[in-house]
Amino acid sequence: WAARCDFLALRWAASVVRRAWRAKKTRDAFVALRLVAVRCQARARGAKAQRAFLRLRRRRAATVVQARWRGWCCRRRVAADTAVGPRVAELAALVARSRARCLADPSRTLGARAARAVETLHAPRRLREVRDALRDLAVATRWSGTCRRELASDERAMAALLRTVRRCDRSSSHEPVLAAAYALFENLSADGTCARALFECRDSVNVIAEHMQMCRDRPELVAAAVRTVVNLCGDARRAAEVAAMGKILGRIRSIAEIMQNNVDVHRHRRIAYVEQRRPDKATEEATAAAKLELSIASMKNLISHLEPHVHKNARQGAGSGSKKPPRSALLYPRSRSRLGRVGSPAVVAVGSPAAGKGQPFCDKENATAASLGKGYTAERERRGALERERIHGGVLAAI
Repeated sequence: WAARCDFLALRWAASVVRRAWRAKKTRDAFVALRLVAVRCQARARGAKAQRAFLRLRRRRAATVVQARWRGWCCRRRVAADTAVGPRVAELAALVARSRARCLADPSRTLGARAARAVETLHAPRRLREVRDALRDLAVATRWSGTCRRELASDERAMAALLRTVRRCDRSSSHEPVLAAAYALFENLSADGTCARALFECRDSVNVIAEHMQMCRDRPELVAAAVRTVVNLCGDARRAAEVAAMGKILGRIRSIAEIMQNNVDVHRHRRIAYVEQRRPDKATEEATAAAKLELSIASMKNLISHLEPHVHKNARQGAGSGSKKPPRSALLYPRSRSRLGRVGSPAVVAVGSPAAGKGQPFCDKENATAASLGKGYTAERERRGALERERIHGGVLAAI
């Protein structure tokens, strides 16, 4: 029996050794086969990527050759054209003279003009100076990224710019100032870093929304303001903060509704002018309606972009159940600044009867807004509702 037990123990040990050896051989064969497969796949993928790279390089080379050839053909055609050739030569000479003047006098460069414009905004004296300064800044920020970044990094310059825009109202004398300012805003908001700096300025979005409501009868300014807000809301975080600013989205919707009513008015006037056989007036009404429709389409795109963030903020507020105000309310409190609201009676236009002789381009402290507080806001909302009802009634009468 002892011998039998020794035999069974040896047989079991031999089976364990055989099993381990066969497992090792099988594992080694599998690892070798997998290594071969990986190397074959790597070679195949490398060859495929190399062929794709060569095709792309040949395509790019062909594109460069085609671009050079088309440019040479276009230049030859322009030089042969007696109507366009002299104009191109004149523009080239103008560019050369401008460069020569800038090299001879560094004060003519974009950077120097932008610096002088910022100094003018800090201490403006005449409305014409403000308009020219904003135009110089718009040109400089359009063609120079360095000027954009330097202006965005200067907090005093950005504050002076927002302060200047806040002082403008809907008068005809302030219209070119607003046009130049919103051209500058578009250039700044198109750059990600500059857009962040513009958004972080105090009440920047509120000021733009006020001008959208105030200048709703001027579609060019409204379209520029909408494009600026769309650029500012390009980042998800900034879009969420704009959506959480309370009445911004409702104000944009009301402006779009009023502008749609104006479009209906222009269409009915166009039909009336067509029936009266006055094609010039009908063309004017059609052009005005087309401009308003473009602005309304931009505003609808902005609303559709902000609505998901509004719903997301509402769900988060309902889920948390806390009474803590949103971050936008902390960054942009509803308290009135000392300059008053945009277009307030405290804004005095230069050259107007209310402005005294030598009156600088600045406004006085809006004591009424500071004293009345919430009552002042309610009164303004009531007047806006009455104006919308009046416009709607006029549309119904025209229909």
